[in-house]
Amino acid sequence: MKKIIRLFIYVLVLFNILSFSCSNNNNLEEVIKLINLPNETSENLDLKKEYAFSGNIYQAIWESTNESAIENDGTIHRTNYDQDVIIVLTLSKNEASIKKSYVIKVLADKSNEILNSCINGIILPEKINSSLNLSTSIVFNGQTINLVWKSSNEAILSSSGEVHLPIKETNVTLTLTGSLNGLSQEKEFIITVERDENYLPVNQYYLAKVYTGEIENERAPGTLKQFDGAVYRKVLSSRDYWLGIETVVTLPEIFLDPKRTGVSPYDATATRYLDNPSVYLGGNSSSESDVGLFWSIGSSFDRKRVDYSKSIAFRPFWRWIDGSNNFMNGAWTDVEHYYYPGDKVRISLVVVKDNFLQMRIDLLEETTIEKYAETRRNYNLPLDYSKTFISSAFKSNGVGYARTEFKRVCALDQVNNEGKPAQKTNSISQNTIWHEVYLYRMINGEVYKVPMTESRFTYCNAPKEFTNAISVSHNGVDKNLGGEIVTLNPNNNN
Repeated sequence: MKKIIRLFIYVLVLFNILSFSCSNNNNLEEVIKLINLPNETSENLDLKKEYAFSGNIYQAIWESTNESAIENDGTIHRTNYDQDVIIVLTLSKNEASIKKSYVIKVLADKSNEILNSCINGIILPEKINSSLNLSTSIVFNGQTINLVWKSSNEAILSSSGEVHLPIKETNVTLTLTGSLNGLSQEKEFIITVERDENYLPVNQYYLAKVYTGEIENERAPGTLKQFDGAVYRKVLSSRDYWLGIETVVTLPEIFLDPKRTGVSPYDATATRYLDNPSVYLGGNSSSESDVGLFWSIGSSFDRKRVDYSKSIAFRPFWRWIDGSNNFMNGAWTDVEHYYYPGDKVRISLVVVKDNFLQMRIDLLEETTIEKYAETRRNYNLPLDYSKTFISSAFKSNGVGYARTEFKRVCALDQVNNEGKPAQKTNSISQNTIWHEVYLYRMINGEVYKVPMTESRFTYCNAPKEFTNAISVSHNGVDKNLGGEIVTLNPNNNN
């Protein structure tokens, strides 16, 4: 009987052990089904050492078949290509355990490729004259890339893109450093920052200080030959290292000879006066150039047409020789830059760079002669209309480095008569007032205005055959600053 009882107890204990073991295995199978990992990843895996389910704690051991891609703690290491890794989980409780394998793709790290494409895709202009918008980050292919800029010249082009235009055109290197996910890449941009137009000689020279001292090795003026075809007074400088000429001049009153009319070259159905007053400057190193103002046809007050039968205002012109004779003038629609008898203007002709000249005209005082003041009013100019005209730069070989002569002229030019004997006329150009005349010169590294006095010029009153046609006085002007008043009054067509 005792043997039977002991056998029963043994069978009962064995049954309980087997039942408990089966229960644990069943629980592990249910739990491990709940532990999932992604099929692919670009981030570290959350591999826990314990998992809690239904009040029970289960131990977990993770093993990677390739720890260079995924470590046993879930840390990943990406390369520039995809990697497949098997992770084995051993889940256990008490003496029971179960395993499960996961195949996980560690995605390639495209940061370098993305960064390279992004940085190479950033383009900046090669030449600028205004500030740049330099972003500090950019979203590219879904990734935010940080951008850091560094300038080789913060004073001209800052790292934030702010521009301060320099005195002369300057190259600045901008270095861009882009970073993404611990990677970085640089790119350099060489950018030309244009010079400040305010520092161009044509905008600066008239502000120069006046120099009245001696100039070492200054040349004396030479002789001047008459050129036929007009009534004029020409004043010519020496041929020396001058950089230009400037004058402040009041434009003359005009009285044209009614007997000197002919067919307009612009309109065969219209007639016009054949005498053409002008006030101009000029330069010559190896070829001749003239710039200034000529009495010209102009726009109707509604600015829709040109009246070819008469001249109504002084308009800007510039003429130069570069293989051929070239001529340009202000547009007839540009009524802001019509000038009238009695206007006080500053005209300058300057070397803007070697072999190139440029003209600037500033209206300093508007005429008070009523008929011309009324003409200006009839154009209904805005109160802030531009009083500065600047021509295009034009070719003049030799200027800037070779000896150059400059001139000032007031004339009664005659239509279609250049190079021919001047025609008798009763036209008058009255009181061209040269208040001041200067020559530009580099002295001790600085540009100065040197008065164009009688010791610095020679002159020609033409034609010499017209007795007393030209009168010169100095009432109210300073000869020491090149001042002179000129009237052209041939009075020889009675």
